Amino acid sequence: LQPRKALGLDFSAEYYTNNDGLISIGVFYKDIKDEIFTLTSIETIDLGLNRGLEDVQVSQPTNAQSATIFGIEAAVQQ
Repeated sequence: LQPRKALGLDFSAEYYTNNDGLISIGVFYKDIKDEIFTLTSIETIDLGLNRGLEDVQVSQPTNAQSATIFGIEAAVQQ
């Protein structure tokens, strides 16, 4: 299991109007490598309980390849 690595960039700007209002906009970007998630699968194994082969659910952490997230957010308050 590789550690997750990420590069994140954020930029935001705000403008306050004369009547106590606010206009804001933000932009964000994230580049994520080796994201960790849980992989669940069904495996057939002998649990050693003299019941023979059984289907069991197995969950384990694993790495995803990569992910990129980009977004824009805006707000207006009056």
